[in-house]
Amino acid sequence: MLQKKCLEDLVSILNNEGEWIKVHAAEFLIWEGNGTCDTDIEELFLKENDLFGDTSYYRIGIWRVLAQASTTDSGKNFWRNKILDVFVNPNEVDRIHAIESLAKLRYTPLQCFTLEFPNINESDLSPFDLYTQWSRAHISQNEASKTCDLMIDVLAKSDSKNNAVKSIASYILRYIGKLTDNQWKSLKYLILTSDNLELRPSLLSTLWITKPKSLEMDDLLRSELMSLRSRKANVIHFLAAIGEVGCKRDVDLVKEVYEQLSDVRSQDYNPDLHASAAYTLLKLINKTLMLTTEISYQ
Repeated sequence: MLQKKCLEDLVSILNNEGEWIKVHAAEFLIWEGNGTCDTDIEELFLKENDLFGDTSYYRIGIWRVLAQASTTDSGKNFWRNKILDVFVNPNEVDRIHAIESLAKLRYTPLQCFTLEFPNINESDLSPFDLYTQWSRAHISQNEASKTCDLMIDVLAKSDSKNNAVKSIASYILRYIGKLTDNQWKSLKYLILTSDNLELRPSLLSTLWITKPKSLEMDDLLRSELMSLRSRKANVIHFLAAIGEVGCKRDVDLVKEVYEQLSDVRSQDYNPDLHASAAYTLLKLINKTLMLTTEISYQ
């Protein structure tokens, strides 16, 4: 019943909210909806494209959803290439959205074009540079490792006060995957020695998500990360981490967070956080059911 409720919530948000909240709900359903909603999502976003396909910024989200929801390879490539066309045109105002979406789709423009990518030794990198380097990480394992090193270097810059750029670096590390032991230890050291309280919740979440199997989280850091669920400003970082590394014992904990964030009567109700909580809970339930099925076959 809880699984059904999460799916119903995501479908409701998909149908009743607009623009990027709609995009996020659609992606959550594609990723954890067990394939039952993909066709409806494709039809819905084809209509969105008819209405908003010329609207800068949001059009990138529409095409990103369609690149995932399309039922054919040619369809997926068609929508991804529309995003690519925006990225390679220096006159487009939403190029940064395009390159971020290409990276999320695990695609690098280097596969089709000879483009100038940022030098990872540059001292000051923009968000656009970081997203471009992220897309480059999909070329090879070596490029992925270089990208992780770059993001850790950005986070380590004590002279930089640009938390927006550092937050992007932290976010990118989560998507690339598990770090090497040395990379993870460097990230952990940054957290233990940094006094940047604004960035700390994001770094804690990233530390948990990127942890190699050979290493362990300190109890104090684990406890601090779990406490993020009690503050609305930080709960998204808790959800991101627990969705990746959580297990059956965490379902009740996430359920409590979900019940708080899904209260539409609350004065500070946020449909995007509601969608994220429903997705995280659904993800943990699906993971638990999958493990149960695997055990039953053994």
